[in-house]
Amino acid sequence: MGFFDYPYYDDLEPEAVPVFFVQLVLVIGALFFTIGMFKRWLKRKKRPALLLFLSFLTFTVAIGMFAFAIGSAILAGLKKEIPYMIGLGSFYTLMGVANIPLMLFASDVFEIDFKYLRKYIILDIGTVLLCALPNNYYGVSEDLQTLFSIRLYSTLMLLVTCVLIYSRIYSNAMHASKRTHDPHARLAFKYIAYSQISFIVSYIFGLLDTITFEFTDATGYTFFNYLMWVSAGFFFMFCYLGYIMPEWLKNRIDRKQRGF
Repeated sequence: MGFFDYPYYDDLEPEAVPVFFVQLVLVIGALFFTIGMFKRWLKRKKRPALLLFLSFLTFTVAIGMFAFAIGSAILAGLKKEIPYMIGLGSFYTLMGVANIPLMLFASDVFEIDFKYLRKYIILDIGTVLLCALPNNYYGVSEDLQTLFSIRLYSTLMLLVTCVLIYSRIYSNAMHASKRTHDPHARLAFKYIAYSQISFIVSYIFGLLDTITFEFTDATGYTFFNYLMWVSAGFFFMFCYLGYIMPEWLKNRIDRKQRGF
């Protein structure tokens, strides 16, 4: 029996419907931010803006693939459709891929020597390959798994990799916020730092969701899954405030500086 040749499909859990709509909202918000980064790159033609756009475009596609997986399963009423497995696998793999341009962006903005990032990039590439292996068995029942499942270990590896990368960006962003005297830049760097913490928390909830399924008889979507997407929403919100900084936020900072 091959990886995609299963004798039957499981019914989709009812909890998938609200998760799907949460993902749709997140995809729309992420797409809005990604378009904003693309416009910024077109305006400035700078390498950091291009790298950030590529990173968030990949993040958006990754979440979109997850939403596609659940959406296709909702339409079919079955969880074991091939699009469901491919969608989940693409999500975890692309989340790792998005880290590479994000690290290069951090190297440019925070003037981090590339030799210090090389080890993170190598680790991230290894994690991407691990997440792409078919014996992660994304969405496959345990009794249909013909090989040893590495799902827990690849998810844990993705968490470790992202914690190392995002904590480095968090540290540099907070350090930059303390060094600058520009009130706009100071708050922008803080929001960038907060975004990294939000994403780390999101990955932790994702790992807890995987652990719950690995070691209990739980089915469907756990409460950790909802918390994962909420934390991801905070990530994009802080990124929008930090990287794009809308005019209303700049005006609020200016009024505060003038004492109004």
